[in-house]
Amino acid sequence: MSGTLQQSAYKVEDRIEEPEGAAVFWAEQTEIFTGLVEAISEALLLVGRPVQLVNQVFSLVPNTPWQTMPSGFLCITDVQGPASQVWKWDLRSMDYLLSGNASTDWENDVTSGQTIYRWFPLGLGGQFGIWPSVPHAQNVTITGLQSPVVSGWPYSGSQTIPLHDEFFQAIEKYAASYCRLKEGGAEFQQGVMLYQEFLSEMQRMTQIEDRRDPYIFGRSTGAAADRGQRPDQR
Repeated sequence: MSGTLQQSAYKVEDRIEEPEGAAVFWAEQTEIFTGLVEAISEALLLVGRPVQLVNQVFSLVPNTPWQTMPSGFLCITDVQGPASQVWKWDLRSMDYLLSGNASTDWENDVTSGQTIYRWFPLGLGGQFGIWPSVPHAQNVTITGLQSPVVSGWPYSGSQTIPLHDEFFQAIEKYAASYCRLKEGGAEFQQGVMLYQEFLSEMQRMTQIEDRRDPYIFGRSTGAAADRGQRPDQR
């Protein structure tokens, strides 16, 4: 049985001792719903379920390495160029490991053709980078994780939570922790404890979701590491 943000918000309000549907200290639409969406997103990234991979053709903005993430994407996993897959790097590697480069001059590089050779993420949901920039608009295909709650902020509360019922208590704990952060003192400490409980339940959910795999997330190990080599080892 699926639920909505509004239904889980009532449970969060019980946890933070607010009247259901009439919160006073916290704004339901901009704080409680937002805390729930953040919890859903973190659960998706830690557990890897449900997998919501999507492909989208994206037109690169010319003469700049900084590109705006397409609407509805939580994060990008791959970029496919006109002829082949584009090599994924990270921002630090662009500054320190790019061949023949010892500064940030790479930001001014523009290809003479229509091919990009690197792409790198910049956090979640905001921007990503490419190298070199293209002189004219160029289409690439982006593969990434779809945002679990597609409609934009502020949320109405009618959005469906795309998780199994077993996740609901954990994401409600996260949202309650999210709210308690602004109280400070003992309430803040209780919020930290709720977040630790959320992490423990996410570790357990990775074992339940697919017993064929080792757990994806552990509180001591973090997310499973990329088994590939670093750019400087290739």
